[in-house]
Amino acid sequence: MKNHNGLSVALCTYNGQRYILEQLQSILNQTVLPDEIVICDDGSTDSTLDLIREISAGSPITIHVYENEQNLGSTKNFEKAIDGCKGDLIFLADQDDCWHINKVEIMLEVFTNHPNIQAVFSNGDMMDSSGNDLDYTLWSAYGVTPQKQRMINQGKAFEVLLNYNVVTGATMAFRSEYKKLLFPFPNLWVHDGWISLLLSAVGGIHCIDQPLIRYRQHDKQQIGADELNLRQELRKAKIADKGRYLHFAQQYLLALERLLSFFPADVKKAGKMSLISDKVKHSLKRGSISRDSNRLPIVAKELVSLRYFRYSNGLKSFMKDLFLY
Repeated sequence: MKNHNGLSVALCTYNGQRYILEQLQSILNQTVLPDEIVICDDGSTDSTLDLIREISAGSPITIHVYENEQNLGSTKNFEKAIDGCKGDLIFLADQDDCWHINKVEIMLEVFTNHPNIQAVFSNGDMMDSSGNDLDYTLWSAYGVTPQKQRMINQGKAFEVLLNYNVVTGATMAFRSEYKKLLFPFPNLWVHDGWISLLLSAVGGIHCIDQPLIRYRQHDKQQIGADELNLRQELRKAKIADKGRYLHFAQQYLLALERLLSFFPADVKKAGKMSLISDKVKHSLKRGSISRDSNRLPIVAKELVSLRYFRYSNGLKSFMKDLFLY
């Protein structure tokens, strides 16, 4: 059963000669082949492009390669790659991972059976820079608990994502019909967080509790997925400054403005707009706390309003704001 008009892969590269062939081969070995791969290279100075051309010559599907004249950075490079995709389903790919052989097939089945689903993402196996398996998964590192999985698949992905982004772009596929809503990507956002939040506001998101990629953890990647122990979490909490929360406020304000510009009078989405506004207010409140301020009234109000639980890490965030600054 086929109800799509093409499957595209958006793949971004930058000095990825060490891993790019393995990744491309894993995509070309899929049980259901995509129709095209769109590669945007962000100014590689190694042999990445030569290796891509080598594998393209014998590829059973079309591989489009675009070379950026200037370095765009990851977010804008993904925007360019996605913009070049012609399929109505777009799979995102990083240069240093490896897809399981049935990834496309499994995700396509979800889209086929659930026409209201706008995006799908999965768990991932972890490996090190040499391809050795690590003893944890992508979701255990990102805190994608069974409760969050249930919420996402019960139509509450938007609420989960307002707390923090649990969607890793390398595991995501989405319908292309809302490109105009997504573009342009703001520089303040990482592409996967922006895409998943906006799409969760206009439709459903589904998560697959099955590793469909091998996600590589190494020191050259932009965003990793290390598991933190409690001592590391405490240290991270102590060094985080209020600028982080002001950054969050700016991010979600941009999301609110974008959604309002596309759906100014949509009553069905009014509740979600209100939740984003609440997230912005909460982030501004947390960002206003300083060592010298009277913190108790601020944190008490945020606790009673349950915003610490909806938009932060519950009592941990409350205690952090009350004692750690």
